Amino acid sequence: MLEITPAPAPAEIARLLQVPEGSQVLVRRRRYLADGQPMELATSYLPWELVQGTKITEPNTGPGGIYARLEEMGHQLKRFTEDVRARMPLPEEARALQLPPGVPVFLLVRASREEESVKLPVDTSAIAFLCALEPQPVLDFETRRPRADENGEPLYVIQLIALAEGAAEILAVKVPGMPSPAIRQGHPVKVTGLVAQPWTMNDRSGVAFRAARIEPAVPQAKAS
Repeated sequence: MLEITPAPAPAEIARLLQVPEGSQVLVRRRRYLADGQPMELATSYLPWELVQGTKITEPNTGPGGIYARLEEMGHQLKRFTEDVRARMPLPEEARALQLPPGVPVFLLVRASREEESVKLPVDTSAIAFLCALEPQPVLDFETRRPRADENGEPLYVIQLIALAEGAAEILAVKVPGMPSPAIRQGHPVKVTGLVAQPWTMNDRSGVAFRAARIEPAVPQAKAS
C-alpha cells in the first residue's frame, strides 16, 4: 500500500463517479510485485461520503476487500465499464515501476456502478447436474483474496454440467459456504435455490448463476 488519503476529485474521476469536480474522494494507491519486481500500480477512487468511517479507509479492508465492504453496506456493484489503452508512463509511474526510458505501459480504467438487477429463479426439477470442475474460491478483483457473501460466508464457484432433455450446458455457479469434499469431478450433485442473473459489461453480456446450496446427490456413507 502506497497511500490512503482523502483528496479532491480530478475532472475525469469526478465524471466517472458522477460527482462534482473537486468533491472529496478517498484515494487508495497500491503497488503489486511479482518475484520482488514492481509489475502494477493500482489506484482506487471512492466517494468520501460513502466510505468515511468504514474499514475501506484502512490499509486492511478485511476479507473480500473493498467490494465485500461495499456489499455489506448494501451497495451491490453489478455494472462495470473498462477502458484499456497504451501510453508512456508519467515520471512518478516510471520511478515506481522501475522502468527504463522509452518503455510504454497499459492503462486500465475500470468503473463499477450500482444497478438494480433481475434475478430469475431456475426450475431444476427436470435438470440433472454433474460436477465438471471441483470448487474454487471466488477471488476479489482488486486484492485477489477470497471473497465472502453478505453474511460473511466464503464464496466458491463450481463448474457444473446441466443435463436436460436433449441438451447439455456448462454453468459456473457461485455458492456460499465451504463445499462438501464429496463434490468431485464427474459426480452428480443436487442444486438448491438456483438463480440466473443477466449482466452486461461494455459490449459483452451473459448470465451469472448463484445457488443457495450445492451438495452431493448421493449422501456420503457413514463410517461404521
